[in-house]
Amino acid sequence: MSDSKYNALIIGAGNIGALFDDPSGVNILTHAHAFTIHSGFNLVGFADVNVKKLELALSRWGRKGFENINDAFAANKIDVVSVAVPDEHHFEVLRKISEFPVKCVFTEKPLTKTLEDAGEIVRIYKEKNIGLIVNYSRRFVPEFERIRDKIKSGLYGEYLAGTGLYGKGINHNG
Repeated sequence: MSDSKYNALIIGAGNIGALFDDPSGVNILTHAHAFTIHSGFNLVGFADVNVKKLELALSRWGRKGFENINDAFAANKIDVVSVAVPDEHHFEVLRKISEFPVKCVFTEKPLTKTLEDAGEIVRIYKEKNIGLIVNYSRRFVPEFERIRDKIKSGLYGEYLAGTGLYGKGINHNG
């Protein structure tokens, strides 16, 4: 890529999209923070139907705000989209995004609420040649990586089985 940046839009201005941290934070806990510190991206702004969360995100990150997706795309060239909306809205938001000429979409897990809906999104995105990435970032949490490495090294003996506990239920995190 040349010196140009990819324009990014975050759909969902809540916790994971914008509110878990701020620009001065040491840890990167939101899509907004990740986009703003990476030299390859220009965070255009946020789209969210929840005006209160949208206003909080804008006051924290200083970008543009849109109450609907159509307005965001009408006003800007968007290359990359992050979807950080509640799970029950993933399918409709992902389908809506596919109507626009984006290069790639990052979405929080789960992709959709049903396997049928997930298949439909995958089909549409393949057909339109839109990259689709589901965020399973816990895989890269340093503490989890250290545990994995200790297990792989044989520190605790031969691995037989493991169990993990997650918050928010198996459909969201497992």
